This record gives sequence, C-alpha cells and structure tokens, in this order.
Amino acid sequence: MLSKFLLLIVLIYIGLPVNSNAALVNVVPIEVNQAIVSVYGGSKWHDKKLFEFLKTNTGFVTAQFWSNLSVNGVNRLLVIVSIEPKEIPDENHIQLIGGAILKQVGSKWIVESENKILGWGGKHNDIGAASIVRVGEEKYGIEITESDEVRGFESFSIRVFIPVDQKLELALEIGAGGPEGDGPCENKNFPPQSLSVSYIPVPNSEYFDINASAEYNEGDCENNVRRETQTLYHLYNGKYSPE
Repeated sequence: MLSKFLLLIVLIYIGLPVNSNAALVNVVPIEVNQAIVSVYGGSKWHDKKLFEFLKTNTGFVTAQFWSNLSVNGVNRLLVIVSIEPKEIPDENHIQLIGGAILKQVGSKWIVESENKILGWGGKHNDIGAASIVRVGEEKYGIEITESDEVRGFESFSIRVFIPVDQKLELALEIGAGGPEGDGPCENKNFPPQSLSVSYIPVPNSEYFDINASAEYNEGDCENNVRRETQTLYHLYNGKYSPE
C-alpha cells in the first residue's frame, strides 16, 4: 500500500489569501457545479478526445478540489475535477484530471482559463495538492504537487499550468523519484526530502520566473549524500526552461 503525503507550497512573497476546500466533504458549492456545467456541459462529458485516454468517448466528471482567491476586490475560483470512464470509479484506475479558473463578474462566474484534460491524476482519487497561483501581474494558473513513497524510495513532482490564449497549458514539470529509476532514497539521518517553487516578478515581462528549490539524497540507499539545489526557470515560447 502506497504511503502518500502532500507537499504544501507557501508563496510568502505574494501573500495570496486562499480559502481551499478538498472534495472530501460531500457538499459541493453551487458555483463549483456551475463551473463544471460551464466547462464540460455537466457531470457526463462526451468528447472523442477521451477515447485516447479512457477507451471511451464518455467521461464522468467529479469535483475533487476547489479553491477561492480574492485579490484587489476580484474573486476567482479554481476547480479541479477527475474524469472517469465509469460513474462508479475503479479504485485502482488512474484517473484523468481537468481544471479551470473562473472570475466572478457580478453574480456570474465566467471561465477565465481552462483545460478539460490537464493530464493523469493518481489512484484512489488522489490528485495531489492543487492551488491557484499568480504566474504574472494579471495572470493566474494552477500548481499541482505530488509526492509518494514506495519501499524507501521517495518521489515528488510539481506541475505548473499557465493561461495561454485562455487555455491552461503545462508550462513546467519538474521532479524526481521512483524505484524503477534514479529516485532519491529516504535517509532517516537527514531531514525529509522536498521540492518547492516560488514565483518571481520580472520587469517588463508578462509572466513571472519560477525558482525551484530541491533537497534530496543522492546515491544508493546504503550510501547517499545530501544535495540542495536552486534552479531558476524563465518562460520561452510557453514553456519554462532553466536559465
């Protein structure tokens, strides 16, 4: 059985006031259901593009995470959904996830950016830790962090989706791990391994830079050393690349 834990990314320098609610509670706010209708047409979504992933053209859409953000009097809503080929999901099936950011205009929620299929989530309705993040002076995106541990090997990843022409696109995916590759091995003599990002304003740039901080153990489980890295990423043609 996988032992899972979530990384909490704290964006101190921005100070974003966020009120988050995981979908572990049964009551889904009205605006979240309205968002699903706006993006997918409802809880049952039909689209040929689903066949590539689910071997069916029909997916059942369920809200997994939502978060409210208020900055300068403007309210935004982040919604992350799971997309399953069955109305009652198979516990061992890896689900698709999708997401959208909506802006409140009067009494209505207007889709500001969205991506019906962000990528694969995890098993057991575990999508990772999702949050709405400010990726530019007037731009907001989605950050999803995941971490896992299997037989002493830890893995962690961060995905950042940014709005490009009102669509959320995967701009950065970083991480390491997994017992099948060169994943970092847990060492009880060292502090926990971690991966985090912060967003840095850039003069005369539409998007912020991203600084990634990693603390991990290098080498095999019997003989490893502690490493700490800082990597600065800049956006080029819609993708973040190291400087």
